[in-house]
Amino acid sequence: MRLADNAFDRGEYELSRSYIKTVKLTGIGKQSNVNLCYVYYLDTMCLIMLLQSKLQSNQVTPSEINELYSLFAEAEMLMTSEDSQEFLQVIEQQIHLFEKRTGYRYDSTMYEGNKELINYTCD
Repeated sequence: MRLADNAFDRGEYELSRSYIKTVKLTGIGKQSNVNLCYVYYLDTMCLIMLLQSKLQSNQVTPSEINELYSLFAEAEMLMTSEDSQEFLQVIEQQIHLFEKRTGYRYDSTMYEGNKELINYTCD
């Protein structure tokens, strides 16, 4: 996770996400000291930052929005403890800003437990 944090701090969001992916596969378990809520927080923030840079040139695709909103739905599901509420609040604020900037609204009923990509369209 330290590598992911460092890459995020340097603005290397793709690299940070690759480290996070490894942590999700190998670093989470009963014996792990990794904070699962923080893993999802950082992953969501990296993806938001990557998509923000694409907004200027209108290059955000529906599949990328699906990925973001699916990741957010997973984070919401995991972040139920009082300790994780600060992470969740920051992510929620960023999602609301993303919705305003893109016109793509998040609907939790579409992503809750949904494993398939949804063809999400602008209203």
